[in-house]
Amino acid sequence: MRWLRIVVGLLGIAITLCAWVISHHDRFPFVDRVLAPEYAMAMTALNRMHQKGNIVLKSGEVGFAEISEILKDDMQSGAPIVQIKKVNAGQAVIETSSGIESQHFFDLEISVENGPALEKRFYGVQAKIQKTYLDSPLFKWDGYIFGAGILITVVALFL
Repeated sequence: MRWLRIVVGLLGIAITLCAWVISHHDRFPFVDRVLAPEYAMAMTALNRMHQKGNIVLKSGEVGFAEISEILKDDMQSGAPIVQIKKVNAGQAVIETSSGIESQHFFDLEISVENGPALEKRFYGVQAKIQKTYLDSPLFKWDGYIFGAGILITVVALFL
């Protein structure tokens, strides 16, 4: 019976630790690579775009497909994107539905297949990436999983 108490207690601790790591995924990049690989690739590309200079993302590069999917939603053209070039980046104060906010922006030149390049300013790209690619149920239920791990550990004390 004592071995059951130890096994259940260790299981509860393991579940609790896993839930904590998942809830702090921004500190542990391997969690994103495992549970949300599209998010990890998109953030890799976005971090490249934050660098100085005119960064160019081309089809086939890490994160290109994910970033282009996000940008397609804001564009009127339905043509496939073949290249994304950062022209400028910065902060701007804009009026949103929730009031006046300071948001990060990218001025991008987007080359589409069989068409002219389009230049447009995009706001809140990182927030859109998070909303689109951090959709794993584990990210939404991490608090419940953490609580279940604590509960299992407490139950093990009374076995």
